[in-house]
Amino acid sequence: MSSNYERTITGDVDDLRSDADEVWDPARDRLLEVRGKLPTDLPASAFSFIPGADGVYRELALSCESLTKYVGDGEIAMHAFRDAVLWAALDIIGTEQSVQDDIVAIREQLNS
Repeated sequence: MSSNYERTITGDVDDLRSDADEVWDPARDRLLEVRGKLPTDLPASAFSFIPGADGVYRELALSCESLTKYVGDGEIAMHAFRDAVLWAALDIIGTEQSVQDDIVAIREQLNS
């Protein structure tokens, strides 16, 4: 019995891998750099001489904490996009019945 099944997944595996390395990894790295520059240890003493400044200090500390979490979530999202692109490359390779070396190389890239 012959099959009329025609594979519908197509794409350029090299382009997908390149996107992972040149778009999503650098985007995650930029967010990591930004997060590293956010203030996380605001000295309460800097606000102690101004009447009512303790409320400003609390709000500023909460804002910094929220921003740090937001940027951290962005890092996770960029890494997830990178992995999704690499998994798509694996799917394409699988449908093309490509060489096992390519699959191993992409799996190593996913683990980096």
